[in-house]
Amino acid sequence: MSRPGDPVPPEDARYAGPIGGFVVPGLTGIAASGLLVAAWAVGGGAESVVGPVALVGGALLLGLVVGNPGNEAVVLVGTLLPGALLLALEPHHGCIARLGPLIFLNVGVGIGLMFLGLIVGLIVGRRAGIQPLRRPVAVGVLAAAALLAASAWVAVGARLASGTVC
Repeated sequence: MSRPGDPVPPEDARYAGPIGGFVVPGLTGIAASGLLVAAWAVGGGAESVVGPVALVGGALLLGLVVGNPGNEAVVLVGTLLPGALLLALEPHHGCIARLGPLIFLNVGVGIGLMFLGLIVGLIVGRRAGIQPLRRPVAVGVLAAAALLAASAWVAVGARLASGTVC
């Protein structure tokens, strides 16, 4: 059992500090949230086959590139944060209400599929001997993917505000 102040074992060293503990999992979650938007845009959600394939495939790719992002709770918060901010800031809350509970089912299924894709990506990467990107490169790739995801969420917000979705 480790005590505060003990040296970090080498296998856990990448999770030490703010980058391994919060930045990498948070950026992974935000990047994964863009997969929700992409699946909705190209496949219409969980009722079609294209949406789930985009979710699992994109998350599998994230799992291969990042490896184990670490803190699963931070990944989940990063995934939910853009949507929660959109719900809080979207001026026409009635639009979300008109979409009904199906949207929450789609988001729940989507998040489950993304975590499945991340796990499969980790397993495939380890078995195939694929090494995840090193920390500085992974942070750069994740930051770019998170920026793309954030722009996708802004586009969704604009469509909701203009009333073209509802």
